[in-house]
Amino acid sequence: MDRAGMERLLTAIEGQLRRAWLAMIGHLRETNRVAQVAGRMQVRDPGAVLHGVEDAAASFAAAEHNAYVTAGQAAARWLRRQFAKRGSCVAKKLLNFDPGDAIATAWAEQNRLDLIRELATEQRILIRDALIGGAMRGVNPRVTAAEIRDAIGLTSYQERIVANYRAQLEAGQYAEALARQLSHGQSDRAIAAAARTQVALTQAQIDTAVERYRANWIAYRAEVIARTEALRVAHQGTEELYRQAIARGDLQADQLERTWNTAHDGRVRTSHRVMDAQTVGFGERFRTGEGTELRFPGDPDAPASETAQCRCVVSTRVHGGAGGADAGVPAGADDLEADAELEEEGAAEEAEAADEEAAGDDAGADDVAADEGTDDAAVEGAEAAFTGDADELLDEVGLGGEPAQPAPPRYLQQAQQQQLQRAERRLVERQATHAATRADLEAATAAHEQATAELVAARREVDGFRIGVSAVGDGSEIARLGEAPDVVPARVPLASHPPSRSGMSAAPTRNELPGDPHRTAPEPLRDTIVPSDQPAPVGYEAMEYNGELYYRQRITGRSYTPAQYTERERDAARGWSFDLTGPNDRQLSIPGYQAREVLSRSMIEQGRAPELRYRSERTGQTYTAEQIASGEAAEAESFLIEEERRPQPRRRLLGRIRSLFSGRD
Repeated sequence: MDRAGMERLLTAIEGQLRRAWLAMIGHLRETNRVAQVAGRMQVRDPGAVLHGVEDAAASFAAAEHNAYVTAGQAAARWLRRQFAKRGSCVAKKLLNFDPGDAIATAWAEQNRLDLIRELATEQRILIRDALIGGAMRGVNPRVTAAEIRDAIGLTSYQERIVANYRAQLEAGQYAEALARQLSHGQSDRAIAAAARTQVALTQAQIDTAVERYRANWIAYRAEVIARTEALRVAHQGTEELYRQAIARGDLQADQLERTWNTAHDGRVRTSHRVMDAQTVGFGERFRTGEGTELRFPGDPDAPASETAQCRCVVSTRVHGGAGGADAGVPAGADDLEADAELEEEGAAEEAEAADEEAAGDDAGADDVAADEGTDDAAVEGAEAAFTGDADELLDEVGLGGEPAQPAPPRYLQQAQQQQLQRAERRLVERQATHAATRADLEAATAAHEQATAELVAARREVDGFRIGVSAVGDGSEIARLGEAPDVVPARVPLASHPPSRSGMSAAPTRNELPGDPHRTAPEPLRDTIVPSDQPAPVGYEAMEYNGELYYRQRITGRSYTPAQYTERERDAARGWSFDLTGPNDRQLSIPGYQAREVLSRSMIEQGRAPELRYRSERTGQTYTAEQIASGEAAEAESFLIEEERRPQPRRRLLGRIRSLFSGRD
């Protein structure tokens, strides 16, 4: 598509997306009243504080998909004109944009998921900052709820700018407030009058000025998002049309010539200035002055420094006729804007197609009425306002006249059904793989147990004696206990310094042996481990430790009480979390922390093994070994202990916040 056509297309899509974004923000603010947000703050999930975020993001994704289809249809119409004016006969049903194509459908679904994830993450950060800020200031939860609702539509950084503006007005810094570029004109007059008369603004005037300033920031962000997204979606739609045409054989890749065009003003990036008039073939990448490669302006794979608020466009020229046939085009005929006669023929073709459309098309899709009584109907109404019709947008761009072919609803339904079927097949495959892996693990465990038993029997048969570990001095030595195979120590100490009930090792008392002043013997050890004749589950061995029965896992060496083992087996589908107190687990402990084994539902779904966590003996908070080693846990402990000394109401609120953001599984 030529540069003029791309700029008209971008202007129309940008306006459509700006209106869709503002409508989405308005819908979110309408469905999340202050009282509702304050009530939801009591739950333990920050994602539930605001309702309708996923539906709103999906609605904006629908608007972007409509723009994507519109761009592809506009490029198809432009391409047909190229061939028609070269004398090539190209059937309209062949050279057209197919929204039901597998790649186009995958783009729409991935774009929807990306928007939902980005918007949900953005709102979660805003909620976290508002909760922590409100707790630190000790304000009423309803005030925090109002701040959360007011922040809808802004980033965390932009909301801080608005908060600074309020602080300037409340402090009487009117000159600094008037210097802001996005301030409201009507509010500026009131602020200027207050600065001139030295009369402070009332609280109502401050609230009104801040609300207008916030609205200006929301409008500014909508404009930036619309410009950036329109640039990306429009180029992705046209590139997809060219790809489909090449895949169908309507066009050859070497017939396309793509040229980078800048805005030709002082605001063009330095790295983009050298790209002006740079020409590449289809599938090739443009190269910036700094060496970055881009497929087109707004390329999502490029860094934000090369795409944010970019105003460049890519124009396309076609050489030869449809299917790659060279129709003997004279020099200069590729540029259709320069041929007045061909332009008139194209206008006549548009008028004829418009008459056919008016005679044969139905009245169009009915608008969905928004029922304010239910959230679902409100979301449907907002989505209907977002999407619009591709025919109207093509007329606005100036490429109308031929019946637009937006994706019929059945295409999207079929695509969604296919995606659901693929997801179900993947789930069945993963379940089968999991079952096979579990069977292999059980077989490997049984083989390991058999090999271990054979090895133990072979050692006993060859050596003819048992080996026990006896603590001597600060170390240990291996002592033969007898040649006869039935000479077995009644109790075998595990280490020279066995653990106490608290998990700390205590050195044994040393007694002198008669006749040898240099040799000492330890007192009888209380914390010892002996084999148990109790039956053990497969993969475990039974042992007694301080008179209690434990099951030691042969592979990992971790020990569990019978109750903990039962919990592991019973809750294998939903996870567990308990302290490790077995005799083989004391080396896992860290001073001041109790080792815990944790397996959450999310870890099960991701196929992850149980993990070790460490619970602080001072605060009860849980950390990973990396957090303790890096000092992050120590900083958090100091902060929590300091906050515990604050007044009781603030401590209760901070407790709720910690439970929300402590990162527990």
